[in-house]
Amino acid sequence: MSVDRSNPVERTLYMFSRLYKRGLSHDPPAESPQILLERFNNAQSQVLAEFNSAENEETLSRSESLVDTLLHTHSEMWKATVEHNKIALLNSLRTLLNDVYQFERGEYAVLPQDSDTIEEQPSELDFHQKKQYYANNYRKRIEELKFATYGWGIHLYTEGDLLDSSVRQILEGPVTEDFGSIEEISDVFFRVRESDEIIDIWENWNMNRQLDRNFGVAFSGMAPNTWMLKFYCSILIWMVNENYNTSINSLSPEESPVLRYSERSIHIDPIIERFESYKEEYPLAEFLDSEDDIQHICDDFIEHFEEVKTIFESREREWTRTQPIDNTTTERFAEKVNSKLNDDSFRRAIRETTGITENPSVDEDQLDRFSVEGRFPRRVFVDSGIQTIFSNNFSRILQQYREFVIDNLTFELNQVSSYNAIPEMFDDIISSRDVEFIATGEREVSRVLRNNQNSNRVSNQDLNSYLEYSNVPILNILDSNFLAIIWFSEDYEYIEKSVHQPISVTSTPGENVPEWNESEMPDNVSPRDWVKVTFSYEAAIESTSQNGIILQM
Repeated sequence: MSVDRSNPVERTLYMFSRLYKRGLSHDPPAESPQILLERFNNAQSQVLAEFNSAENEETLSRSESLVDTLLHTHSEMWKATVEHNKIALLNSLRTLLNDVYQFERGEYAVLPQDSDTIEEQPSELDFHQKKQYYANNYRKRIEELKFATYGWGIHLYTEGDLLDSSVRQILEGPVTEDFGSIEEISDVFFRVRESDEIIDIWENWNMNRQLDRNFGVAFSGMAPNTWMLKFYCSILIWMVNENYNTSINSLSPEESPVLRYSERSIHIDPIIERFESYKEEYPLAEFLDSEDDIQHICDDFIEHFEEVKTIFESREREWTRTQPIDNTTTERFAEKVNSKLNDDSFRRAIRETTGITENPSVDEDQLDRFSVEGRFPRRVFVDSGIQTIFSNNFSRILQQYREFVIDNLTFELNQVSSYNAIPEMFDDIISSRDVEFIATGEREVSRVLRNNQNSNRVSNQDLNSYLEYSNVPILNILDSNFLAIIWFSEDYEYIEKSVHQPISVTSTPGENVPEWNESEMPDNVSPRDWVKVTFSYEAAIESTSQNGIILQM
């Protein structure tokens, strides 16, 4: 976070952080950190008073910047305090942020929705509502700071860098006092975990630590998926084992915070996996009165989160069934399949040799067509706020395209007795005809050619070929219904309406597909769960001479 050095208050807050961390590093410190905290409290009071008294957009904007710097300074001081095993000082820092009335609900306005789940942007609120919006966010940031700091302490302990006594103090003091229930600490964890924003402060904590320990080269996973996740799961076990004002049986899967913060996706499996691992090795075992119940507690939490996952999937399925098909997704699907087709080595070879003519006005009577239908999950085609990543390789469509082109041209079919006979056949054909390229359809054919003395490894990017046989480019088109195709240099007519977008894609909601009868589907499955996708291709291809030879065994 950048600090406005021209602002004396921000500059002062920044210096407090530096002096505080420097003082912790000296033993004994040059100046008591406790005295420094008293001075820091005076600066904090000034910042909070300015936020409280802001009465227009200009003063609110200025106070926002100050509060941001204040909370950032707190985060640096809290982290350093834990890292130096100064839990008594951590309690003093906690006191500074306990019950900050300037950030309380309803202090400046009553928001139109629940203050913690409001969806309106600040620009859509009046001034006092906007001020309350920021106050709510600051209050939540304090909760997240507490969660992160205690989690960081447990993380340091698991890596051998925090004293047992410090962990015990964190568990029996800050955790117990600041998080009154499993529901409360779960709310904070899932709020951070499911946020669309990456919280740089927490991410930098572990990254900077890894950089320091690995001499400038480091890899670190996102905080909510690594050390925060470990803390969350381990602290739940500790809470239940200590009879921490709750039991797992009192938790309602239907009211889990993860359902509140997860809109269109959910990531429960890593939590379940963490509990599975803690059945074997629980990091806070020595802080429990008894380890006998750890495995049972883990099993109960696994069952709980499995139920949460089932509930989410059921709700998501019902929501998806009601959503219309998003045309932009269909368009992107079409772009993907056409990109795949135009990158296909067989099509590239045709375009780079004889060529394909584009004519949007070609006579419909000249066109031949094929279509391929597929069934895809409806979720892929609805606007869920999460961009769909298409991983389909479209192999069925590419194979159909190649067969379509070959069927519309003229090829002689030759039988071969063995793979080893293929090079000799190639020699005879190449010596008597002008050959543009050869496409092999099986790995064994490619192997035989690679080992032949007439072959040469090259990099022919035009035809996407990396092997030549007697100076003829070799293409690998595996899983085809031929051993090889020898493609002659003969003219033929090949016309498409659009060379760059030759395949059209249409998507039909399952409920509009007559042949999809719900009564014939398994239980809990509906036509609305699916979308029928039709890929259509058309072209005018005509030849008056032989275009090549197809080898089959």
